[in-house]
Amino acid sequence: MGSIFPVFFFGAIVVALMFGVALLTPKGPNQAVIRTALMLTLATCYLLWMITYLAQLHPLIGECCLVLVFWKTMAERGVSSPSQNGQEQGMSGRMS
Repeated sequence: MGSIFPVFFFGAIVVALMFGVALLTPKGPNQAVIRTALMLTLATCYLLWMITYLAQLHPLIGECCLVLVFWKTMAERGVSSPSQNGQEQGMSGRMS
């Protein structure tokens, strides 16, 4: 689903659940505490999911940057890349 639609969809579900919690919390001396705890739990679970989803949807570091960092680190350690010595990496993962 690579869009922002799931964020709003699940946000609407969480708001509906919060409304249900507000209506269905049993009466008693701790009603406000129970209601607050359940609503905060729903809100924090939604925020955790939303941040994780958006971080995967729009990563700060792209795959191409990670490859460049990998080869730069390998070069600092003295390992040459396949493009530097004119050889391509084989299917076995070893240098040919």
